Amino acid sequence: MSNSSIIKSQIVKRYSLPDFQPVSKLSSVGLLPHLQVALVKLETDSLPENICPKLLEAQDRGKPFLYTARERNPNNYISYGDVCDFIHGGEGDLRRLGVKTGEVVAYVAPSGSAV
Repeated sequence: MSNSSIIKSQIVKRYSLPDFQPVSKLSSVGLLPHLQVALVKLETDSLPENICPKLLEAQDRGKPFLYTARERNPNNYISYGDVCDFIHGGEGDLRRLGVKTGEVVAYVAPSGSAV
């Protein structure tokens, strides 16, 4: 049984699954606000493997990727290059924790920004 199947079965045992709302041709989102969880369904059959890193790497390394919501300085952001460095050999490289390609993981982000 895959990790995503295990997670889904644990949620179904305790809670009913939410209604998923389409976001695009490839994805839909279902919210569990009482758990502060957003479930995402992806239709990946038509996509090449490892598309997310490829999309990030295709951008200009200096281009803004994320801004802090309350930040007033437009020059204070995380760039595409920062994200690529974080996930490829940096502290966000999950391979060092033994995560393999295709495994599903969840990241609980702290409030605020890492900038």
